[in-house]
Amino acid sequence: MKEIKVVQFLFFLGIVTIPFSGIAGVPAFGEMRHELSTYFFLAALCAAVVASLPLVRGAGRATFPNFYVLPRIAALFIGLIALSFVVNMSAIASAFFRDRHGLEKFVSSVATIVYCFALAGLSFLLASERWKKLLAKPIAVSVFLCAAFSMIEIPARWYGVGNGLYDALSAVVHGGFGEPKWDERLRSLAFEPPWFGNYAGFAFPWIFMAWRVSQRMERVVYLGALLCLTVLLLLSEARTGFVMVGGELLVLFLLRFVYLAPIVESANVERLKRAVTSLGFALFFVLAILTAFTHFGRTVASVIESDSTTNISRLSSILAGFSMFFDHPLFGVGFGQYGFHLERYLPYWAYYSSEFTYTPGDEGLWPSSYSVYARFASELGVLGLVFWIGLWGWMCRKSLAASRILRSISGVLPSVSYPLVASACAVLLSGISTETLRSPMIWIVMGVGCRYLAIASSARLDSAKGQGESPSLEQAVERADER
Repeated sequence: MKEIKVVQFLFFLGIVTIPFSGIAGVPAFGEMRHELSTYFFLAALCAAVVASLPLVRGAGRATFPNFYVLPRIAALFIGLIALSFVVNMSAIASAFFRDRHGLEKFVSSVATIVYCFALAGLSFLLASERWKKLLAKPIAVSVFLCAAFSMIEIPARWYGVGNGLYDALSAVVHGGFGEPKWDERLRSLAFEPPWFGNYAGFAFPWIFMAWRVSQRMERVVYLGALLCLTVLLLLSEARTGFVMVGGELLVLFLLRFVYLAPIVESANVERLKRAVTSLGFALFFVLAILTAFTHFGRTVASVIESDSTTNISRLSSILAGFSMFFDHPLFGVGFGQYGFHLERYLPYWAYYSSEFTYTPGDEGLWPSSYSVYARFASELGVLGLVFWIGLWGWMCRKSLAASRILRSISGVLPSVSYPLVASACAVLLSGISTETLRSPMIWIVMGVGCRYLAIASSARLDSAKGQGESPSLEQAVERADER
């Protein structure tokens, strides 16, 4: 029992420190070294291994439901990476760019994915806790830490007040990246505003739903965290965060009044839900196609004329990624290999951005595709792109189905269903303007989501056998107020 508490505590600290993404870190940790949460999550994983995984040992089905979904996802993903590697083995072995070798980059990228799936597995095992204790509470703590640091950052960076204190703290918090003189937006504990926006997007649905279902003083605390998060996101001016939170609000609205509405299920209701989903996807694709054909050239011209380093870098990098995809449509150029091919595919106007200049010693500034979809398309081809979109679409659909099963058995809808589905949608939304797969919340959501599906499966079997609610359902699902 003591070992379990140690693992839970380290996991708690890992979530609290997710915003800390710019520390100097230990070089041996490669791409993950700048994120403070990495060290706590790795410690939690090591603690679980050293304790011989007490969360599993002798637990039985009551607290450890079916684990088959997550390993299958991992096997499929790693299989796609291996297939792409075999096809591109020769090019990867000979690739060299900015003092890095293709094989070295491939190995480090795969190591990152292995760590990410290990984190998903740990999240699965710990998800027997109530979701507010597991996720909402540490996220709220991290939001208040961001707010406290921002109260020092804002007067120092914007008004020149208290520079000494801010510089001393920033040297620790942002030691891996330094001070971005070119970007005056709020970044708080993150290394840059877009990364803070990405964190805020993942934090929002959990804080929002915790506020909705809490009572008395706890409700006030979560409301305070929600207000802090909203103000910080507005001050960061992070478009990634705006897109994610805006999409999540729409998803939460549709869940409450359409997909998980507290009404009697019927064929007409199911047809309405399918119609809303089909209409939504149709409108999205029609608008995307119309925008691409009618405004794309104008968009490129306006980006160039704006002389915005960030906008030029983002658009040109995304276009370069899809240009790679058109040349390597089936298997891509190999996992982690985007940067080695970038210069061949950049449009001429990309060099209006100073971010594409390189001097020896800039090995940490590895090229970014700025979009998960551009990255998967370029590195793993159509198979990887379809896998990533299909995976999270499947997670949304299966989570909705699991929620209906649990409601039919217990009589009420588990409140965790709302932030879980919203977070799965947030993964898809975040991929529009960020390429990173290192964000811990992606894999935590995956682990908790797979546990949720397993709980629903166990509960359905128990119900069919006339055994009522399983203990795992009682432990892991907090009932919602369906007013």
